[in-house]
Amino acid sequence: MVEATLSETLFWSILRALLVASCALLPLLALRRAWEGTRSSRMRRWIIAAAALPFFIPELLTGFHYRVQAALWASELAPSANAAFAEALYGLLQLLRAVSAGTVVLLLLPQNPAAVSGLHTWKLLRPILPLQHWIGGLLRLLVTGVLAAPLAAWSVMAITVFQEFETAALMQIDRHPLAWTVWMFDAHAAQQPLLESLRMAVAPLAVEFLLLLPLLPAVCRAGGAGGEELRTWSAGEQRPAGWLIHMLAASYGLAAAIMLVGIPQLRLGAETISGLRLLLGSVRLLQQSLVQVLTSTAVSASAALAALSVCALAARLRQNAGRNRAPRLLVPAVLLLPGLAGPLASSLTLLALFQMPLLRPFYDTWLPLVLGLMLAVLPRAFALQLLLERFDKSEAIHSAEQLGQSPFAQVRSSSATILWRLIDLRRLGALLLLTQWCFWDVTSTSILRPLDPEPAITRLYNEMHFARTEVLLGLTALSALAPGVLFVSGLLLQWWIRKKRTRS
Repeated sequence: MVEATLSETLFWSILRALLVASCALLPLLALRRAWEGTRSSRMRRWIIAAAALPFFIPELLTGFHYRVQAALWASELAPSANAAFAEALYGLLQLLRAVSAGTVVLLLLPQNPAAVSGLHTWKLLRPILPLQHWIGGLLRLLVTGVLAAPLAAWSVMAITVFQEFETAALMQIDRHPLAWTVWMFDAHAAQQPLLESLRMAVAPLAVEFLLLLPLLPAVCRAGGAGGEELRTWSAGEQRPAGWLIHMLAASYGLAAAIMLVGIPQLRLGAETISGLRLLLGSVRLLQQSLVQVLTSTAVSASAALAALSVCALAARLRQNAGRNRAPRLLVPAVLLLPGLAGPLASSLTLLALFQMPLLRPFYDTWLPLVLGLMLAVLPRAFALQLLLERFDKSEAIHSAEQLGQSPFAQVRSSSATILWRLIDLRRLGALLLLTQWCFWDVTSTSILRPLDPEPAITRLYNEMHFARTEVLLGLTALSALAPGVLFVSGLLLQWWIRKKRTRS
């Protein structure tokens, strides 16, 4: 079997990113239209939950299940059809993830009513303007106004698909699906010189820069708007969505639930429970697994907390900048570009930096990995920070803080409960999401981790290539539960702190 070249894998990755991102626009816009067309808050929550579901499922777990499943399905096909089947299945899984990423972008960049009015006014000017001038103005209004948010969503979806690694690495059937991330990661793991890896990363970085260009109009618009546009999108302003829109939105939600949750649970649920029992019954296995899982959780939580802290600081800088466009554009650019470059490029760059004399003493520590994970999740942390700002209920928080000054203990207790729900629950929820994403980042962890102890995710990734044993499934379940246990512990601790303050 002739090995694929970087050019070949890059071509397939670009083609896949363009096709999947373009196809994902249909369910994405249907979900947004369904969200806008309903006044039921419960229905809106269901729509957002369906759209966001794939981002809660680690890519490694998806690839682990469909590695075995796809091989079984492919065995029933002709050899010539295996590659097409692997690419189609992988593309479908990536489409589900891409829609989740696009949904977040559309939430952060709601359509500006002024853009719709401006477009309507420009259309009325068609009889009195030269055709060439009118078409140029129409395109500018579309790109910077009505289509700015969908173009930004398309850009982010294309980048998400283009950079994916874990599912592609585990799902490969006879070399397919072809992905440049897998090719470069395998080349680096095969002791390719670091400088050669960095040189080869130039071409993928150039492609990512081109894919990010449609995002620029929306970023410039948001950067110069002072943040008001984040609060202009409200549900129920348009007429109710039709049955076709609801059918498309429901079809996406059903497909995501079946493909990412239903099928894996039906096939692996019983074995996973047996694996947990086996793991808990062996002191040696349990001790080894706990050390690896707790180490990974601590490192991931540190990187997630650092990312959220940086984004909170950036939010203050953006607010202090007022309507000064330069700082408002510069701050997101500094935060987002390293992460948008992808974990592979940023990890290789950090690896080179920590081999320099000044940083060499920190090379075999956890610092490179924490920085690498932080850079990898900074775009997501920035999006979460903006979402927290968008749904911030500052008036309710202020009222609850005033209740906390009451001389009555019951009123102060109610104040603590309200503040816990409005502040702590949301912030710790954002921290949980980022910790989960950091925990399952195979690329950064494999490249930047110290020699000992081995993080749980690298052990899982290596063993998932060989067999599906009960011990492996038990360790996977333990790894999936660890960030959640940390989240619940943090919530209980914060609840206890707030309640203690009300008694003093």
